[in-house]
Amino acid sequence: MSPNLLISFRGRLRQRRNLGRHRRTLNAMTGMDQFRSYVKRVRPDQFLFYESRSSEKRLEFQSVTGVLGVNLHGTRFLDIGPGYGDALDVCSENGASRIEFVETDPFFFTYNRLKGFAQGHEIDLKTELSTLHPMQFDFIWVKGSISPDNVIFRVNPEAVNRHLLTHWLSQLEKLSAPHGRIVICPYWLHDGQKRRSDDVGRSFFTETLLKSGYRVLPRIENHNREPEYPVTFHKIVGVP
Repeated sequence: MSPNLLISFRGRLRQRRNLGRHRRTLNAMTGMDQFRSYVKRVRPDQFLFYESRSSEKRLEFQSVTGVLGVNLHGTRFLDIGPGYGDALDVCSENGASRIEFVETDPFFFTYNRLKGFAQGHEIDLKTELSTLHPMQFDFIWVKGSISPDNVIFRVNPEAVNRHLLTHWLSQLEKLSAPHGRIVICPYWLHDGQKRRSDDVGRSFFTETLLKSGYRVLPRIENHNREPEYPVTFHKIVGVP
């Protein structure tokens, strides 16, 4: 193993240990005041970053629901990787009847759990969606929690990735109620200016989603942006 890879491996191992330590403390919390005090003390970078962008993330979600004409009142909503939970908040404020989320980061999971209106599932979004009850949700939101570049499955060759992505989509769609909506906006890796994938339209990720019945939405103001979120996919399950 090269020195750089060894350093990277040790860094990831240290991060996992730290998250495990935080998870034990956070899982025992019963109130938001406890959580806020802990965050103030340990200063988790990722949580604080998304907290600072909360108003922007709310607007991103509201822009999509506005373009699609989604009425959130009475909606059964599932967020795959909610982060700070801005979409969860918007759904609650607009009268969604059921709000659930899938999250493994202990800070985001605990924060959204302690809000009191959403049920959380601390499961792997890549491999454990089948553990959720099927046909439960009218609107499934997947924003930024998957990346076509490290392809959440991290395997080669591309044909295997296509197969695994198709299988993952089938698991996701089994969670949808008849005529439920699924919106997927993946995160594309970049160096700050240029995406790793030059041609989003010809990527295996896009081609696989199109073959699975998704369509690309027109660019949505305040939601799509270059270089990380250039494209959003939408499907109404059971509608050709």
